[in-house]
Amino acid sequence: MCPQKLDERCKRVNTDKRDSRAIAGRLDRYLAGNDEALVKVRIPSELEEDERAVCRQRDQMMKGRKQFEAQGRSLLMFKGLACPAHWWRGSEADWKETLQKQNWPASVVQLLEVYRRMALAAEMEIGVLTLKIEKSAVENLPPSMPALPNGFGELSVEILRREVCDWSRFKNRGNVGSFFGICCAESSSGERQNQGSITKTGNPRCRHALIELAWRVLQFQPDYWVVKKFKARMDKTKARSVARKKLIVAMARLIGVDLWRLYTGQTTLAKLGLTARKVKDYVLKSL
Repeated sequence: MCPQKLDERCKRVNTDKRDSRAIAGRLDRYLAGNDEALVKVRIPSELEEDERAVCRQRDQMMKGRKQFEAQGRSLLMFKGLACPAHWWRGSEADWKETLQKQNWPASVVQLLEVYRRMALAAEMEIGVLTLKIEKSAVENLPPSMPALPNGFGELSVEILRREVCDWSRFKNRGNVGSFFGICCAESSSGERQNQGSITKTGNPRCRHALIELAWRVLQFQPDYWVVKKFKARMDKTKARSVARKKLIVAMARLIGVDLWRLYTGQTTLAKLGLTARKVKDYVLKSL
């Protein structure tokens, strides 16, 4: 069951006996037909956990690389020195050229070289993990999706598949939206109805991947039914405006539902208006 607060009356008395009695009571109501009594949690298999761990390790590497980059930038700003964009990237020749142009003190350069080595090492590992994930994306496509559509990157689709583990676990599109945390919050009573922003109670990695997908689909899939639905309103909004971002989130939810339908064989690319693209050369060589 999903972790939840058992002391609903806030008596501030917590014992194993009380918790066991509360859980047994919820289980009894659940077995009697009350699905709201408790929330089941799907336990992934060892293979699913291993696949998911690769994507999460890549995220951790990216966070580490950004930290090393920010630490070097903060060091330069603390010393009152100019910091070029992506100061750590490039070859050794580019790094020497940067040092000659900036003329940083030797003590600062010594510290920056440590951050640069760590950032480059993390970037190399990120590239290896990214290639590994992208290669396995094509191998796990469902029969209803013989090839990835334009804008549906191998990395995004594979991250979604590994985080979901099993697309057939969802019974309806409401379950899909709840898992991704893209359902709107609501506080209604009587005739008053108030809907707020998305709940963000679902999987954050899937939510981020879906929003990235939505931005790309808007550019590469003009015949997609989701794009046609939001295209007119998108054209009326300004770039980087709050209204435009809200529309992108709404598109992300529908794209997640369509992916669920594709992976479970409920629809095809042609029915959705999606055009497939060619597989990358390095992916074909690995198959």
